[in-house]
Formats: sequence, structure tokens, C-alpha cells
Amino acid sequence: MPSEMGPSTGASEERGSCHGNKLSTSFSPHVVTKVDIKSLEYAGPVDVNLLCPICQCPFFIPVRLPCDHVFCSECLQQSIQAQEQLQSTTCPTCRGAFDSTGPSPFQLVPRVIHQLVENLPVKCPSLRKGCLGEVPRGDIQDHVEKYCPYSDVQCPADACGFLLDRKDFAKGRCLHSHTVCQGCSRTFFERDLEDHRRKHCSFVTLTCPHCDLGFLRYQFENHVKACPEAISTCQAAPYGCDFQDKAQSLDHHSKTCALLKLVPFLEAQNDRLESQAIALDLLKAKHHSLETVLSNITDTLETCDIRQQGTAVETFDSQSHTPEPYDATIHHLLSGHESLRRDVDRMSMEMSNLDAKARTMILNESLHTKDELSRANAAISSIRMQLNWLTSPNHQREFPPRFNGASASVETSVAASDPRRPAGLQNLRRLSDDARQEPKL
Repeated sequence: MPSEMGPSTGASEERGSCHGNKLSTSFSPHVVTKVDIKSLEYAGPVDVNLLCPICQCPFFIPVRLPCDHVFCSECLQQSIQAQEQLQSTTCPTCRGAFDSTGPSPFQLVPRVIHQLVENLPVKCPSLRKGCLGEVPRGDIQDHVEKYCPYSDVQCPADACGFLLDRKDFAKGRCLHSHTVCQGCSRTFFERDLEDHRRKHCSFVTLTCPHCDLGFLRYQFENHVKACPEAISTCQAAPYGCDFQDKAQSLDHHSKTCALLKLVPFLEAQNDRLESQAIALDLLKAKHHSLETVLSNITDTLETCDIRQQGTAVETFDSQSHTPEPYDATIHHLLSGHESLRRDVDRMSMEMSNLDAKARTMILNESLHTKDELSRANAAISSIRMQLNWLTSPNHQREFPPRFNGASASVETSVAASDPRRPAGLQNLRRLSDDARQEPKL
């Protein structure tokens, strides 16, 4: 955004502030920009082997340690300074110790690495101003100093302390006088007025490319969207409809377009496909992580098997020998694996025992229940037969009850004392009167 200098009042007095400045006798621009290599934007992906492990940027003045790890010279110096209070200086990557106080603590880096990093294409630092140049990183300073039209150079006026672009230096005069915009009446530097009118001024007249009518900038965008002469495409264009015409014809086409009726369904399908693609990416990431873990465990077990199948193992004193971290890690993993396997086996045996006990208990309970049901059915059948006999008079006449000795003597004495009782009915039980009441128990 061009720098606005304030209201237009007093602009005539400020206009002459730079007019009295004496122009420099030298017409060669002096570039004041020093390129920061670390802040450059690269035009394409960079090989990870060319990135500094500390700053994660492509190497700048690379140096190599005795352990063959390469870093930027400035990054490594900062790492050494951070370790001044320690007893030894170590490599930031492998923690290998090296002597940083010697005459030549660093080793030379192969020239091919210098060439690779210097040939990486980078974008011009003045990209936001409009320079689209892409040059090798080794030539970026020359590009800024000699060729970039948007590089900041000193104003040709000796007493002017402002900067201007290289493309404006050829005009040979100071462009930092205050100028009022005729459209919006705001004050700008003369060098920024053209850019302001071309991109930002709301009162500049723009011509519609469809109807050739002029509109102010703040009205132009809304008019282009609603211009009746503009050529528009059908809303189903992303799904295969090739119709293009003016707005009136497009309204008639929308009533007959078959694809337009399917647009809501197709958009819903696209949303589902996108959600499924996201879920698939997550599953792929999980699968990859699981494969990595499985591969690490397999490598660890294979390494352990190789060590077990090797030659004789040296014995050390338990007090003087300290296991290496890698051996301790393997031992910890194997012991954990064995303990988990034993726990799983024990749980499997306990589950089998519980299952067998539960089946046996259910079988015993079922047999006991069946016996109880059989006894109950037999008792019910017996009671039913007795009830049938007691409630049936015909059964009593056909099968008179038999009595034991005491009962027989009593019945005989009763029959003898009652001469009116028939002989055939002396031993019969008196029946209840059917006509008077029902039999009762």
C-alpha cells in the first residue's frame, strides 16, 4: 500500500521540500539492500540432505565435523558457544565429542555440496512489489544489485534521505515531493501516486469489458457480477454442462438443464468422497505407523537372535561393567514381551478352567432339576388317581375298601347290632347323597 502522507492542506508548501535538493552527479543507482540468505523463499522443494540439522534451511557456508556431519558455519558456532560451560564440545546430531579449540576444528566440505546449494532456484526478495524473477541462490545478490527493477536505491537528490525503486531512478529527479490524488484528494509521494491510482484509488474510472461502460472502482466489482452483457456459465459446468451465454439466456437454460437438477446430489457425493478420502488418509497414516512399529520390533528380535547364535559371550564383573543403552533396551523389550506372553497364557488357562467349572455346574443342576421334576410328576399322577377314585361312586361299588382286623371287628359288631341292615351292604361305606350335594374331600 503506498504510504499516505496526510491531508491535502499545506501540500503546496510541502511540495517544494525536495525541489531545492541538488541532484547527484552520479546517475548509477546505489543499492542499499543486503540479501538475507536465510530468509529467501525457494522456488521448489529442497532435498532433505541439503538442509542444516540445526536451522532446517539449505546450507549456507557449510562446514564438516570429524564425524562427517555438516552444518551451517554460523549455526555450528552458536552451538559451540552454547556449550562453553561444558567440559567437552559435542556434535549436535550424534553427540560425538570433538576439539573446538584447535587451529582447524572444522573440515572442508566437498565442492559438490557448495554447488548444489548455490544452484538452488530462489525467488526475488522484491516478489511482493512485483518482481517475478527466479535465479540461482549464488546469483541473488547480483540480481538485486544490478537487475531487479524493484530494488531499493538511493534517491538521486543528494539531500533526500528517502529510497525509491530502481525503475524510477532512470527519471533522474526526486520523486518524494508531496502530490495530491485528483480522485480521492489524499496526499502521497509522487513515486507512489501511480501505484495508488492503478490499484487502490476508489474514484478511478474503470471500463467494463462486457458492456464498455465506465464505472468507479468501488462500483466496478458489483457491476461486473451483475452485468447483463457478461457471459456466464451454467451452475452445472463443473459436472459437464458446456452452456455459456448471457444472463437472460442462462435463466431459460436453467429450466431445461438436466445436470442442474442433479447438482445438489452431486455436491453431496463430492462431500462424502472428500470425507472418505480424509478417513482413508488417516487409516493410511495409522497403517504406516503400525508397520513401522512392527518393523522395529522385528529388527530388534532378529538382532537378539543373531547375538544369541554368535560365538562365546564375554563375561564381565557386575560392578565394573555397565550395559550399553542399546543392550539394555533390547533386554527390557524382551523381558516385557516374555512377561506379557506368560500373563496371556495364565489368563487363557484360567478362562478354560472357569469355562469347565461352569459347564459342570450347569450339568449337575440340570440333572438334579430333572430328578425333582420326575418325582413331582409321579406324585401328581398318584394324587390325580386317588382323587378320581374318591370322587367316583362306581369305583367304590365295584371295589369296596379292605379293612384290617380292628376295623373288621368293629364293622361286624355294628352289623350284628343292626338286624335291619342288608347282608350285602354290611361292609359298604355310606355314600353321600348325590341329589343333595356334590362330593367333598
